[in-house]
Amino acid sequence: MHALFEYLARRDLNPRSAPPRIARWNNRALIKFLSDAEEIVRESWSFRESKFSFVANSSLSGGTRPCSSQSCRLKHADRLGRFAVLYGDQVTIQNPLMEVREVGPRLLEWNRDVVLGSLQVLWHLRPLIDAGFVAIVNPAIHFCEDHLPDIVKSGTLDQISEELTRQYYGQMTITPTAQPGGYSLSGPESLLEHPTVTFYATDHPRKTALRLLRRGTGEVSEDVRRSLVQHMVRPILLDIIHQHVLGADYGARYVTDRDVDFLALRQTVEPDLREVSRALAEGLSHSVPTLEQLPLKDLLRLRHDEGEVFRVYRDALARVLQEITPADSGRVRQAFQDRVLPELNKIDALVANEQKRLRRSAAIDLMLGFAAVSLCLFPGLLTAEAGRLLAEVAGGTYAGRGIRRLAGLPTEPEDKVRDRAYYFLWRAREEAHLPR
Repeated sequence: MHALFEYLARRDLNPRSAPPRIARWNNRALIKFLSDAEEIVRESWSFRESKFSFVANSSLSGGTRPCSSQSCRLKHADRLGRFAVLYGDQVTIQNPLMEVREVGPRLLEWNRDVVLGSLQVLWHLRPLIDAGFVAIVNPAIHFCEDHLPDIVKSGTLDQISEELTRQYYGQMTITPTAQPGGYSLSGPESLLEHPTVTFYATDHPRKTALRLLRRGTGEVSEDVRRSLVQHMVRPILLDIIHQHVLGADYGARYVTDRDVDFLALRQTVEPDLREVSRALAEGLSHSVPTLEQLPLKDLLRLRHDEGEVFRVYRDALARVLQEITPADSGRVRQAFQDRVLPELNKIDALVANEQKRLRRSAAIDLMLGFAAVSLCLFPGLLTAEAGRLLAEVAGGTYAGRGIRRLAGLPTEPEDKVRDRAYYFLWRAREEAHLPR
C-alpha cells in the first residue's frame, strides 16, 4: 500500500467518511493535512528507469485547470490510468492535493472541495498506484535564483510563453456573464477542451454589471483579457518546467492531453522538449472506444496475466508512435486508424474463421457419431452385443471429438492469434465487450 493511503487510513479518510469530515475542517486542519501529504509524497516517490517512464501534465494528473469540475478531473485521471496500463512502466502524476495554492478564510470552502476532489482522483487511481504503474510527485515549480532550470535561464520558456499567449489572444473568445466578475471562455478544441467559466475581480457591482450587459457595453477590458489569458497559459508553463526538471534529472518523457502544448513546443529548439509523447489513451479512446468500458482493475489484471504478449504489443505500438512527429491528437488518431485498427480487424477475421472451422468440424464429428450409433443399433445388421461395442467405439470417438471441439471454441481460436503483435489490445477490447 502506498504511504499516502496508509496515512489516509490512519486519519479514517475514505470515500464514504471523507466528505463529512473534511466539511468540518478549519484552515489550521487543512494546512496540517496538506503539509503531511506533501511530506509523505516527497519521501515516497522514486523513479523507475525505463524508456516507458513518463511524467504527466497537471490536467492528466487530475488537476483543476482548465476545468475544476469533479467529472472533468476524473475523466482526465482515468485517461491517464489507461495510458499507464496500456503503455507505461511508470507514469508520474503531479500531486493533485497541491492544487490548493492559497489558504485563507475566504477560500476555505473552495479549498475543502478541491481537497475532496483530489482525494477522489487518488482513490480512482489507487489500484495503479499500489501496483507501481502510477507514481505521485510534488510539482517541481519552486526554485531560488541560483537554481533556476536551464529552460528558464536560456529564455526558452519565454519563447513558449510568447507563443502560448499569441495563440490564446488570437483564438480565445472572452464574454462577460451575468454574474459580476464572471467570464465565459471559448475557443477551438486545440486550446480549450470545452467552454469554461472563470471569475476575475471587477469594480462593477452586480446591478451595474447587468445593466452594462443589457446595453451591450459589457466589454472586456485589456487588463481583464490579459489576466484571463495568463490564467490559461500559466498552468501549461508550470507543467513544462516540471517536465523539464524531471526529464533532465531522470530522463522521464512528457505525456500530455493538450494539443496546445505541441503548438507551443514547435516554436522551441530544445530537442528534449520535442520528445513529447501524446497520451496513448487519446488514440485508444477514439479508435477503440469500448476500452473505456473496461474498469481499470480489469485492465490491470489483464496486463498482469498477459505480460509476455503485452510486451510484444507495446513494442509494436512504440514503433508506430515513433514515426509520428509530435503535432496534435489528429495524427495519433490517424495512426491508429491506418496502422492499429487494420491489425485488430485481421485478428477478428482469423478468430472468426477459426471458430467457423471448429464449428463445422464439430458438427461433422457429432453427425458421424450419432450416425454410427444409429447404424449399429439398426435391427438385424449386427447382434445386440456387437452393435453395442461398435457404437461405443465409433460413436463415442466421433461424438467425443465433436464435443471437445465445441468445448474448445472459446479458447482455441485465440491460441491461433496469440503471436500477433496487437493480440493484447484485441484481448482488452474483447474483455470490454463482456457483460458486467
